[in-house]
Amino acid sequence: MIEITLFSFLVMSFAVFIAQFFKGFAGFGPALIAVPVLSLFFAPKDIIPLISLLNVIGGYYLGYKERKNFNLKLILPAMSGMVTGSIIGANLFILVNNVYLKKSLGFIIIAFSINLILYKGIQKKYIFHPKREFLAGTISGTVGGIFGISAPILVIYIKRSVSYTHL
Repeated sequence: MIEITLFSFLVMSFAVFIAQFFKGFAGFGPALIAVPVLSLFFAPKDIIPLISLLNVIGGYYLGYKERKNFNLKLILPAMSGMVTGSIIGANLFILVNNVYLKKSLGFIIIAFSINLILYKGIQKKYIFHPKREFLAGTISGTVGGIFGISAPILVIYIKRSVSYTHL
């Protein structure tokens, strides 16, 4: 059994608090803040299900609170894909070794950060494609099922294809 000191407990609690705080205004945070910090103390296979549960609870709350602002035409195909991808990702999660989970998680976080820093915004008019939204949701859901990180994939997709007037 892992011994948890008061300091490590405070660090982990603070990481989860900050992650949920970011989720409140940015729509994501637990996967990019809490998972990496908690991975310093526990194996990813031990923390990702907990973070996923926190994401579901926080997601339901935010979804209910923001339900009037949804563009269902855009969201439904992506949500359908996320459900499909989550099932695929959860099954892959069971098969993947902790070492590969940590390395892949690090790669995803670095790639997402670089994308946010370097990408300047869309220059084209948005055209709705349900199949494209479903595919983005499926990829996002698969990554979410494996790592508990689904929002960054959708953020990249939306940032590259949807102007804020369409949301």
